[in-house]
Amino acid sequence: MSNQMTNTEPELVRCPKCDAVQQLGDACKACGLIFSKYRTPDAADQVRQPTASATEKEQTLGVRPVHILLTLVAILIAILAYKLPVKELYADLIQTRKWSYDLSSFHKGQTQDELATMMNKDGFEVKCREYPGVAKEDVFICQVFITKVWGIPASEVDLFFSRDKMLNSLLFTFAADQYPAVSQKLGQQGSKSNEDHGIDNEGGKVDVWNTGSGVAMSSSAPIPAGIRVYWVRNDLENNNEGQSVRK
Repeated sequence: MSNQMTNTEPELVRCPKCDAVQQLGDACKACGLIFSKYRTPDAADQVRQPTASATEKEQTLGVRPVHILLTLVAILIAILAYKLPVKELYADLIQTRKWSYDLSSFHKGQTQDELATMMNKDGFEVKCREYPGVAKEDVFICQVFITKVWGIPASEVDLFFSRDKMLNSLLFTFAADQYPAVSQKLGQQGSKSNEDHGIDNEGGKVDVWNTGSGVAMSSSAPIPAGIRVYWVRNDLENNNEGQSVRK
């Protein structure tokens, strides 16, 4: 009998006034509400709630980050298999410019025309056309061929836009042996996640950086084209949760 009493967990209640969870008593320890005066046939269900309810609430709050993580990894896998437009289509583009914009230069609300004007003004040649991108919302792509990005050998930068020509994401392609330099540069532009984001389909460890204006991700295993870094606006990173990704 004593063992049964020792193993019995105290009954927890949730105050119907301030929502504080506490052991059963005469009054709320947080706001002072007297439960006996408040209890009605309807209110009784509000006052007494099993411990499992609080646990379920915590589990529900933990689901969203997991979904976002899985979405990020799925996007990166899609990037590795993504086929960019044939480069010969834009053979007239000059690959001599050096890209120096950092990731904070790109954010929600920027349009295709605004970014093309900005880059043309700085001497970049930009070609845009309708083309399905990495994510479901991508409709237009703008390509820039360059020799370096942030001082690192690279071949191109691709910008993806939605149907209304608002910026969605960026895709950088670096030389295959440049991951250490790329990782270091991304670390200067954002905070690297310490969580385990798994392995992509090329066998590389997936790394993720929060850059403030968006989320960047890459993998240490280069595809034949080189190292790819994908940046997506932070509001789209949440909205894309659970949506399909083109491959």
